[in-house]
Amino acid sequence: GIERMRYAYLLSILLIMTVVYYKYIGIKTMIVQVEPKVEKKILNQKEEVVVTKKEIIQKQPVKKRKILWSAKKKRFYDIMIPAVNRVHNELQREYEEILNDIKNGTNRQEIARLKRIYRAKSDEDLLMRMKPHPKSITLAQAALESAWGTSKFFLKGNNVFGIHATSENQPRIEAGLKKGVWVRKFKTVDDSIKAYYMLLSRGTKYEAFRKAQAVSNDPFVLIKKLDKYSGIGEQYSIALSKVIRHNDLTRYDD
Repeated sequence: GIERMRYAYLLSILLIMTVVYYKYIGIKTMIVQVEPKVEKKILNQKEEVVVTKKEIIQKQPVKKRKILWSAKKKRFYDIMIPAVNRVHNELQREYEEILNDIKNGTNRQEIARLKRIYRAKSDEDLLMRMKPHPKSITLAQAALESAWGTSKFFLKGNNVFGIHATSENQPRIEAGLKKGVWVRKFKTVDDSIKAYYMLLSRGTKYEAFRKAQAVSNDPFVLIKKLDKYSGIGEQYSIALSKVIRHNDLTRYDD
């Protein structure tokens, strides 16, 4: 009788343990095994994060986004760096030639012509307007204004900097923001960069920028004077600073 009671007691304990296992541990194990598969399937179908498990969210979708972002930036650099180098080198050469002419008192006819083009009032003013600013600033503005080479204006009109059309005779494309607002369409990216440099050289609202550049080549000093380039003001200068620092764009400065 005692042996039967012991056997029945052990059997009841075993039965209780089995129930507890399947109720709490076994089901939890099944959930852990099933949930990732379900979540992955959801991610593949909707191509967006719809669950809360960090280990699932941080897998392929993030890696894929990083690859796409890296490819976009590489394409931007492949297009922009050679173009910025070409334009900047050309402007620097012209600046140095006129600087020598002014020092030597030669080529006055060409100096007078350039004064009309740059709207300069004196020889000193002409040099201030002709001096090309650091490439790091150009690349940072290009990145912001064109969304790293993916904007409509960039793709359809080689308009890297969102430069507006000022005449119906200029090749242009509709901005799409407001009716009657147009931006220029350029044949090449080089042409767009030249127009951008000319804008900063002649625009009245960039006079403080030009004066700062006459005494400094530090991009972080100069970008503080570009707050009028965008409607967001000082925040634009801060954004430029972050782009330059994060992407180490000063390495492209001579």
